[in-house]
Parts: sequence; structure tokens; C-alpha cells
Amino acid sequence: MEALNLQREQKQTSKKNNSTFFKPAIQKKLSIGSANDSYEVEADKVADKVMKMREPSPQVTHTGALVQRKCAHCEQEEQLQMKPLAEGISPFIQRSSSENGGVAPDHVENQINSSKGGGSVMDHETKNFMESRFGADFSDVKIHTGSEAVQMSRELNAQAFAVGNDIYFNEGKYNPTSDSGKHLLAHELTHTVQQSGGVGRKIQKYSHQDCNETTDLRPHIWPANHIAITMVDNAISALTASTVSSSTISLLDNHFNSHSSSTISSVLKVFRKIKAAFTANNYTYECENDCDDDNAYVYGIWSDIHLCMNNLRGRDNRGIAAIIVHEFSHYYGGTDDNVYYFSFGSGTIPSTLSVSDAIDNADCYEGFAYYHN
Repeated sequence: MEALNLQREQKQTSKKNNSTFFKPAIQKKLSIGSANDSYEVEADKVADKVMKMREPSPQVTHTGALVQRKCAHCEQEEQLQMKPLAEGISPFIQRSSSENGGVAPDHVENQINSSKGGGSVMDHETKNFMESRFGADFSDVKIHTGSEAVQMSRELNAQAFAVGNDIYFNEGKYNPTSDSGKHLLAHELTHTVQQSGGVGRKIQKYSHQDCNETTDLRPHIWPANHIAITMVDNAISALTASTVSSSTISLLDNHFNSHSSSTISSVLKVFRKIKAAFTANNYTYECENDCDDDNAYVYGIWSDIHLCMNNLRGRDNRGIAAIIVHEFSHYYGGTDDNVYYFSFGSGTIPSTLSVSDAIDNADCYEGFAYYHN
């Protein structure tokens, strides 16, 4: 049997939680996974973000991609990080209820196998809306709204479910002109990305693109990358010390407005994700020479780390390293840009910024890391 991966949206709204990792069990047959696993939670979170996003900024020249910038005056953008399912994992249906898992009916599995690749592509306006926010190519995604899709959705008690690049909708549920319809579609498109159904993440080793060895790599990027790794290692060591030092407590207060145990745990979680990305070595620095006031940015999905060398050449490598941490916190830690306040060792977090917003703010990790070199 061809390995399938099904994600479905149950009719009742799932309860959101903070789970971010999911280890699917190995199944011999098409199976129904447990409710509220990390991929279902992630799909809800991504759909929420898609609906809150503004139109892509006209100053961004890379079409079809959402951008996270590190600059002084940029508008807030949204960023998501998809975690594709491991290669070779057997098929699963993701529930968004509290029901236990089971085995999908054979006839539903057969119907899915026979209908995959059929359906219709999204209309141009809908496709552009989603692609510009996801930063992904959905040309291969097929929408199924016919009687068979309705029947299968009803049997699964689902508004919609996704199998690779095929999304099946219950009666009247495919309505991309309404907010609720867009949200449901964004949820299911997230599942197609998670399943690597034709929009798979590009895998690259730490490398560079369009960077000059004499002016960019040797004087700045290579040393800044090394410094950034050291910063993250030192931050993790400081946060995991048996007794957190007074200097670390002061830095937590200065950059997260809190040094509580829950704040330390949340901040540590992001730094560990950044550390894992450095360890995996699967990233590329791309040098840009025509940025306005940006220092760096990343696209929403599958992005290189874009460094605005026209603004960074001649600057302190420690500051550049902290900017790299900023972008890694977006791309691998899932942080946003709630406020810009830190640049090259200077800046104070607004006292009015809530602790939760600070924990979700990339500049806070940049500032905290800067002082851990």
C-alpha cells in the first residue's frame, strides 16, 4: 500500500495547547492518530496567523514569500516553521478531538487512493492569497468538493482532511471567500506542508550564496556565525546553571521583563531550538546588497538567512552574530517581531511589553545573546 498521511479537521474546534513535537507510531494500516497532537495544534496556530497577516509589503521584491526583517522601522510580519513528518512514517489521520486513535475503514482508504490527483486547483486569487502568506508553492494542491469527498468527510466526521497534496472538503466547507473558509483552507494547507506533499523543505548544509569572500565571508559572516554559536551555547549554559547568576537574572529582566522559572524555561526552549539548528548545519546565508534599512530577514518557510551586507559591512561582528540569533529565533524558534528595540549592543526593552510578548519577540533573544559571548 502506498504510504499516505491524512490530516483532518473535526467539526468541533480543537483546544489549543503548547505541544510542539509529535512522534507518530508505526502502523501497518491507514490509522487515525490521537487528538491535539502537535501537527494539529500547529495547523490551527498557522491558520490563525494567516488570517491576521497583512498584505505582503510592496517593498519586498521576492514575490510569493513572507518576510521577517531585522530593522528599526519595519512592520510586523508573521513567520512559521513547518516540521515535515519523517520520511517513511506510515499514514495517520490527525484528529482535533479527544477521541482515541483507530483504523480507517478500508473503503475510505480505497476511495482516497483512487481519487488522489483528481480534484481542481485553487482559483488564482485564493492561491495567491495563501502562497504569499505561506511562502510556498501550492500549484500541485488539488481541492476535492464532490459527492465522494463529502461522503468521506462525513464518515470521518470532518469538515475537511488532507492527504499529501489532496484536500477533501465536506459539503459547503470549501468557501475561500469567507474568513472561516480561508481559515479552514489555511489549516489544511498547513497539513500539506507538514506532509511534504510536493512543497517539501529544501535541505542544505551551512553554506552561502551571493557572498563575496573578501568583503563578506572572511571579515564578517564566518566569524559572526562562530560567535553566534558561542552566544547561544553560553546563553543555554547560563539558563541551565544550578543557580542562575545575578547577572543572568539582570539580563532576563532587561530583555524579557521577568526572571521567573517559567520565563527561564520558555526562553531556554527557544535557545535550544536555535542550538539544534546550528548543530544540524542545514542553513544558508544569502548576501543582499540592495536593502533599505534592513539588517537581515528570513522568508516564512524554507528560507535562507538573508544578510543585508550593504548595511552590515564594517560593523561589529558581535552585533552581526546577535542579528543572526535574531533571525534564527524567527526561523527555528517561531518568534515574532512584537517590538524592535535592540541594535548592536544598544537598546532597552519597553517596560510595557508583556512577558508573553517578550518571550515571543526576536529582539529579546538578540539582546540577551549579545551579552553571552
